[in-house]
Amino acid sequence: MIRGDFAPQARILQHYKDVSIVLKYADAMGQNMPLTKVHLDIMEAAMAAGDGELDNSAVIREIRRRSVART
Repeated sequence: MIRGDFAPQARILQHYKDVSIVLKYADAMGQNMPLTKVHLDIMEAAMAAGDGELDNSAVIREIRRRSVART
C-alpha cells in the first residue's frame, strides 16, 4: 500500500464475490454484519473506479478518494 504496488495476488473482484456470498448467507441466518457491508461498499466503489483487477490492498485508493472528498 505504501509503495502503491497493487499487482494482483488476490483481486478485488474475486474478494467482492466472496464477501457477497458471506453476506448472502449471513442475511439468510438473520445475522447483521455492518462492517462487512461497509467493506462491500468500498469494494463496489473501487470496482466502479476501475480498480477491480488490482490486488485487495488497492481498496486503500478508494479510502483515500473518500478522504479527499470530505475535505
